[in-house]
Amino acid sequence: MVMQFKWAYRLRSTRTWLPIPLKDLLGISKVQSRCLSQGMANEAFLLTSGYLTNATITITNFPITANTKSLRFNEVKRRMQSGPPQNYYSYYSVESTQVVITCCVKDFSLIRKRLTTP
Repeated sequence: MVMQFKWAYRLRSTRTWLPIPLKDLLGISKVQSRCLSQGMANEAFLLTSGYLTNATITITNFPITANTKSLRFNEVKRRMQSGPPQNYYSYYSVESTQVVITCCVKDFSLIRKRLTTP
């Protein structure tokens, strides 16, 4: 699942640099969309099986300087990169103090602790 997402994003960056006739000849956009849809299907399967979970975490201790959505997103990214790496996680929708995160069930408490400590 993670590899399919990585390949989709690599192909997206490759697609921006290649000339249009070469992109059409190689069919990069089709391969990219196939990788992305396979990754999303695998993630949906893991969510329904209970291996992954979606959770909303409220962060009450954002710095005062994180007053825009992009700065809050960068702060969440910084907090997630501190400490030992986790198996799999993704986060999105950083609204005011809410973060929606998808992670392994067994890693949820560690991720919540990591996000709530500055």
